Amino acid sequence: MVIKQNIKEKPETFYGSGEIKTTKDGQLAFKIYSNREKNKKELNFGTTDDSGKLIPDDTYYFMMAVDTYGRNWTSERIRW
Repeated sequence: MVIKQNIKEKPETFYGSGEIKTTKDGQLAFKIYSNREKNKKELNFGTTDDSGKLIPDDTYYFMMAVDTYGRNWTSERIRW
């Protein structure tokens, strides 16, 4: 699994194995497990406290994963 920040210069990028599932309320949830030192960071998806303001592109991430059957899964504009 790869999660990469939506910016051109020096994007924050996380690599590792992980899991993707659907929660009871129908939301897509994922976990990524990485043993890389620079990936050790607690990140939480959520909403911004700036109601009524546009959310900047650099606060979004792109996710790419491959499942156990070799199928590719992608998602753009993940907010965290």
